[in-house]
Parts: sequence; structure tokens; C-alpha cells
Amino acid sequence: MIWKNEHICAAAKGAKKNLQDLIEQSNDVFQPSYTDEVTYLGIVGGGPKGFYALERLFAQVQAQTLQQPIVVYWFNESPDFGCGPNYQVDQPNYLLINYCVGNIDAWNREDCNTAVAEQLNLRQWIQKNKRIETEVAPTDYASRALVGCYLQDQLKALLASRPTSIGLRFVVSRVRDIAYQGLFEIMIDDKPGSIRVEHLLLATGHCYHNKSLLANIHAEPKLDNYFDSAYPVQKLNAIPPDEPVGVIGLGLTFIDVVLQLTEGRGGQFNENGEYIASGTEPHIYACSRNNIPILPRGPIYGENRYQLREQTSRYLKGLAQTNQGRKIDFETEIYPLLRQEAQFAYYSTLLSSRDEDEVTKYMHTLDQAQIFHLEDLLFPQIAYAKDQNNAVLSFLEDAIAQAKLGELHSPILAASAVWREATPLIGEIYAHGGLTGKSQAMLEHNLWSAFCRTSFGPPVENMKKVVALAKAGIVHFANAPLKTITYDDAQQQFMINTQQSQLAVNYLIDARIARGKLQDANSALHNALLKNKLIQPFDNDGYQSGGPALHKSGQAITTPLTSDTPLFFYGTATEGTLLDNDSLSRKRNDTASPWAKSIIQQLLHKQKNALHESYSQG
Repeated sequence: MIWKNEHICAAAKGAKKNLQDLIEQSNDVFQPSYTDEVTYLGIVGGGPKGFYALERLFAQVQAQTLQQPIVVYWFNESPDFGCGPNYQVDQPNYLLINYCVGNIDAWNREDCNTAVAEQLNLRQWIQKNKRIETEVAPTDYASRALVGCYLQDQLKALLASRPTSIGLRFVVSRVRDIAYQGLFEIMIDDKPGSIRVEHLLLATGHCYHNKSLLANIHAEPKLDNYFDSAYPVQKLNAIPPDEPVGVIGLGLTFIDVVLQLTEGRGGQFNENGEYIASGTEPHIYACSRNNIPILPRGPIYGENRYQLREQTSRYLKGLAQTNQGRKIDFETEIYPLLRQEAQFAYYSTLLSSRDEDEVTKYMHTLDQAQIFHLEDLLFPQIAYAKDQNNAVLSFLEDAIAQAKLGELHSPILAASAVWREATPLIGEIYAHGGLTGKSQAMLEHNLWSAFCRTSFGPPVENMKKVVALAKAGIVHFANAPLKTITYDDAQQQFMINTQQSQLAVNYLIDARIARGKLQDANSALHNALLKNKLIQPFDNDGYQSGGPALHKSGQAITTPLTSDTPLFFYGTATEGTLLDNDSLSRKRNDTASPWAKSIIQQLLHKQKNALHESYSQG
């Protein structure tokens, strides 16, 4: 079952209107006079991580019963507080999350905020608010829009519990610059002057852009037919029907693009899974640097997943402890273990046995050329034919068949689960330069995208749609990996050059998701922070991953000139220093809790000093 907005009662979708009212009220009292009697805080980023940070602050204030007045400025580029752009509630319902509903929970169950009366996970929320009789299974999927409704409804519940000592100001604008002179000076697009706060958390999500795809244009291209980002997908409606469109990237964003250009234009998929065109679709030509599509996956929840062997988990936990005294070499100390675990996952699933001896004996009966290796999963060889669609289609149809079996029955799916299951343990080793710089570079440049492509793919339903579109002759896959893309100014066309052919298209869409690279200045805000010496690049043995240097708490490691600045990062912005920052997880790399605790500690210290001074004067 795929849950969508249409399955939920209207009342559960009303949180957006409540938030709009609060935003309008904030505008009426936007810029109060700064006073030392009030503590001013800032959260930049209105997505799930910003929501979680606000919840942690409320919980800390309530736990300490603080009465000191606090004003929180919460900044977001749009009114979509709580859900952010990824889970915006008005986006099309055919854009799906790639996790089962049973895995999504907006609340911290290990440190509960007792002031919030009803804290629902996504499954409970759907069950409470659904309009149909169907029961909600933890292995069901949902549209991203519905998840946005859930997040905003839970934010509404949080705001109802707001401590009376906290005032909240919603600021709908882009933060363009941040300076620091004892206080943070926050400059936004549509207001003169600045907003001053004492403590600041950045939960800015995906605020990066890729370098231009065009080999013969070095500056950022300003072309009406070039989309340097696919989001919001509604902007792709500007592409006329029947036009040849190049899409670069074959991951999750590629699927969003394809569905927007087809189902988003009135096309339909019938009961047999065939695509019925609306007649308004463009012709889509898709490729990537390696030209290997992302793998779909079946429902993953609870015990319905591959489990790492105990010795593998124990070894990785041991490395994390060893890591306190030395750096770990991913290439020699972790990757060989992953190769062994992937082989065991493959053959134990094939044999339906977790018996080590049985698996080993079976592998000894095979010729070396027959034995499965992790590289067969990460870097498969696609046998391209003259009709390139047949080769990629065959690859995708086999991947769908395996995903339907699930990782408890499909050997290749079991092998693909190894990285996903090992990621939390490897993350403990990776954090804050726990790997050698050389091996961190090797992981991020040689293996990272392949691990993500094989372990964190879309639900089967959406990949089946991609296959149907290819069979309908609307989506065409390249016949070889991409080499270069150039722009013919005279013809106003893009030339896509693969290793075997050249193709001219009238529109080009960059469907890659950028990662933060301070050295490339690919985020305007982070570049401003670097210029103002509020952050410095994370450096691991000379390797710079692209993110800011952070203390274990998530606080920025600044230059001596601005030492101990109360600037914290949470979520995507910590990548390169921390590993795997899932946008909906409350457990992974939680730096919001240390941020909130540091504020409370300072307020308690200030309160104690004030009492001491009062007693002294009395």
C-alpha cells in the first residue's frame, strides 16, 4: 500500500493553515528591540532537522523549568516549516519516500518530551487519520507530501506545548550572510539591517549546487533550457511537449524528474503497469557517468531485513573503540570485511542457511570466476546492445524481480543490505576524522556513490513506472557511460557525448544531488561563513571532504579570531565530518541535543550568577 494525501482526513492536513497564521503573527512583531534581559536564539532551516532542534530546546527548557525569557528566530526560505522542501505538502503524490512508514518517527523516544500530549510515529498518525478501511502496515510506503502533512501536524502538537518563557518568530526569507561580533548578525534578503542572536544552529539541508555539466562553459550557465537543479519539480512544466530532453543522473532525482514529465502531465499507468501517454510528454534521454541505474528495494522493516553476522558487528564495534587511540584505514581494515560479509550474505541467502561451514564448503565447489564479489554488485557490467534500451531495461527488470523477492530471499539484495546495516557502526569509526585521510578520500571518491546506489534505492513501484515509460518509448537510456556535454550556441542545443555516440537535445536537466564542498564555494551561505571566519574546512590528514570542521557536539571549530563561537550544525551540513545524516532520523548524528543543552547550561549559569549577585546586594 502507498499512502497519499487523499487517504487522510482534512483535519489532519490542516496544520499548514495554522502555521501560516503563526507566520503572519510573527511578521507583526518581527523586530523587537534587542535587550540583554532576553536570550535570543536562531535556527536556520525549517525542515525536519529544524523541527527536531526546536523540540529539543523546548524539552530542555521544560526539564529545567527555566523562566528566563527566550526568543527563537526560525528562518526558512518558504513557509514550509516542519517539512522543508523535501516533504513539501503540495508536491505531487507520485513522489514517494524510499523508507517504509514503520521506520519514520518525528519524536525522540529515548528522551521523551513529556509536555507534548500525543507523540505519534508516522504509522500511528496514518492509522488515526485515514479515511479508508485499509490497515496500515509498517512495510507500507507513503508519498513525500503525506509525510510533510505528518511532520507539520506533529510540529503543531509541539507548538501547542511551547513553554511560556519562549517566544517564537517565523522568518520566511533566505539568510544571505552571517557575521559575528559577540552576537550573530543575521542578514536576510528582504529586510534591511540584521537580526541579532546569541546562539545559532544551522540545519540548512541540501543548500549546495553542482558545477556546470557543460565542458565548454566554465562560468555558471544562464540558459533558459538548462535546469541546474530538478527541484521544485513543478518548474519542469516549462518544457514543451515532444522536445528532446537530456537528464543527467540515474538516481532518486532522475525518477522524480521522469514522473513529473509524464505522470505529472496527465499520463497514467493502467492495471497491467503499462503507460498510457497524455500526448504532452517530451522525449527523455537519460545517462550518467557510469550509466548504471539505482537499484530498487522491497519493504524493509523490523526482522524483514538481512542481519550482519555477530562477528562482523563485534569487529566494527571494536574498531570504533580502537579508534580512540589511532585512525582506521578503511581500505585495509573495513573494506575487506565488507567484501567477506557481502559474500556470506549472498551465499547464505542462496542456500537458505546461516551455517558458516555450509556456506564455505559450497563456495569451495565453485570456480574462481563464478564466485560472487562485492564489486559485482557495486560496479556491474551492463552488456550494451545496438538497441541500448534492451540492455538497461534487462538490468532494471532483473533488479525489480530481485527487489520483489526481498533481501531474505534474493542473494543480490542481501549483499546490497550489508552497507546499509553496517553504516551506523562505520559511522562511529568515520566521525571527526576517525578514518585516515587517504582512506576517507578513497571511500568518498571511489565507493560512496556505488554504496548509495545499491543500498538506498526507491520502492519497487516507482522503478516499475520507469520501466513502463522506457517500454512506451518515452524514456531512452544511453548506450554507454557519459563522457562530456557541450553546448552549441548557434543551434541552442546540448551535445551529450557518450563513449559510443553523440546525441543532441534541446533541454538539459541536472538530476544529481550536490554534496557540500567548501573548496568549490558551492553554497552561498557556507561560503559567507567561511569568508567571515566563522567556520574552517574540515581537514583530515590533508584531505578536505568539503564540510566544516566540527567538535563532537556539532559546534563549529572556528579560527582563533572567533574561537568558541556558539555556532552549531545539524544534519546534511555535517557530512564529511559525520557519516549518513538521514533527514528524518532522530537517532543518527543528533547534534541538536548538545546545542540545546549548551544553551540551557549557559542560562543556568547566568541565573545562578544573578541570584548570587542579588544575595550579595541584599
